[in-house]
Amino acid sequence: MIAQDRFTREYVLNAPPHAVFDAWTQADALLQWWCPGAFHATHASLDVRPGGRYEIRMAAAQGTDVHVVRGEYVELQRPHRLVMTWRAEGTPHD
Repeated sequence: MIAQDRFTREYVLNAPPHAVFDAWTQADALLQWWCPGAFHATHASLDVRPGGRYEIRMAAAQGTDVHVVRGEYVELQRPHRLVMTWRAEGTPHD
């Protein structure tokens, strides 16, 4: 049996809660801000409901180094709570 790692991340943002929730749960909005540095998001597929899955693809500016993250929505209480799993493709639990 594989132990489930837990990671909690909390931020305080200068934005209304509904706008932050939408930025995480609407594909068009997520594609606008996702990715650090020279990377950019190339695709986001979101089935936003408990038990629904998501997939986000990102690539370096040259189109190389493609990375994929996938997960499942566990809990949604718009606009204050979003709980989801997170798995990067190619990790030991993939």
